Amino acid sequence: MAKRMVVGVDSDASDLRQIAAQLEDQMYEMIISESAGDTLSLIEKINPALIIVSIDLADMSYIEFCRQARAITTFPFLLLVNHIDVNVVFDALRIYADDFITKPLDAAELAVRVKYVLSRVPTWTQGHQQRIHVDDYLQIDFRHHTIYAGGTSHKLTPTQAHLLRLLIDNAGRVVENERLIAYVWPSQHVNTETLRVHIFRLRQKIEKDAKNPKYIRTQRHSGYIFDLWAQH
Repeated sequence: MAKRMVVGVDSDASDLRQIAAQLEDQMYEMIISESAGDTLSLIEKINPALIIVSIDLADMSYIEFCRQARAITTFPFLLLVNHIDVNVVFDALRIYADDFITKPLDAAELAVRVKYVLSRVPTWTQGHQQRIHVDDYLQIDFRHHTIYAGGTSHKLTPTQAHLLRLLIDNAGRVVENERLIAYVWPSQHVNTETLRVHIFRLRQKIEKDAKNPKYIRTQRHSGYIFDLWAQH
């Protein structure tokens, strides 16, 4: 069985290096970096299953790193913290991170956390699939920016394709408004009202009734969720 790639970035990566061998025994291959900038360049070239990111980065804030990384891809994040700061952890989980773990690192606990986070990633998102058969009603072809809903094809705009990609890659989980905006418009100032308009236009192509959506559901005052169990 091929090992799954995990990338770890920390300004002091000694803890990550100490547990890397043990994590690799759990069928993971680990790449470790002490530079956020180098890590961003790396993840543009490879397709990691998950990234472990410390809140203590030397060359940029972890929030900025996560924002830029989300503009590149949609892999899950595991936040590495020195101690549990409720505000930091809450903000990170609300916008970017999928889980967190505290130092000093324990290899067994880290392996469990990694396995848990990856278990929540739908099978179809592994490898960032370009063609997805959601169900008999909805099929998506990201390569050609086309969806097939009820037998009718619709072209997606680049913005719609990016929104749908992030929602699909996190199917069954709420994607916060801030995370959607950071992923689709990383260098622009976009508000939630603009996001809402784009989501509605996407629904018009996917849903039988855009005003009563079954696939892309709203989580009030929070974000959106792609419903894995939509019934049509």
